[in-house]
Amino acid sequence: MKNMLKKVCLFTTLMVSVFGATSAIAQEVPVINIYVPYSISSKANTGLAIDIPFSDITNKPNLFAKDLSKGNQRWMLGRCNSYVWVYANQTVAKPGIAQMVMAYSSVDGCVKLLPEVEATAYNSSIDFHNLGSSYYRMYFPNMGKYVGVDSATPWANLKALPYSEASDKQKWYVEK
Repeated sequence: MKNMLKKVCLFTTLMVSVFGATSAIAQEVPVINIYVPYSISSKANTGLAIDIPFSDITNKPNLFAKDLSKGNQRWMLGRCNSYVWVYANQTVAKPGIAQMVMAYSSVDGCVKLLPEVEATAYNSSIDFHNLGSSYYRMYFPNMGKYVGVDSATPWANLKALPYSEASDKQKWYVEK
């Protein structure tokens, strides 16, 4: 009987520690909300954020010195039907300006901006895979490619690249 009581106590202690740790871990997972503007910077160089050069929405997004006050470095997740798209925040709800969406370009393998009316679920759906803390991988599920850069230097264009576990150039820090 005494041996059985020890086993029950040990089992109870183990279950409390497992479920307690699980709930603590679950509370620490950051959430990216839709319709909230964020800055997205490269883990390989957190001083660089995804930027629209010269606020010209016809340019491809690239990396540039992070400045949280710059509207052309703010990105907003939004839904189009059941898909998640990444919008250039400076184009959202602005009269006379097309809302621009990050999209995959099959022509050169780069990430570009497309007017929302030209974007499709095929080339514009992006999933955010949480890596812990506030780091994510941005994934084009229909392409099987990840948003990344060849080099984490200013003016580096965003590319759609095959998965690389070790590469910080495919990992992104997301902050409000």
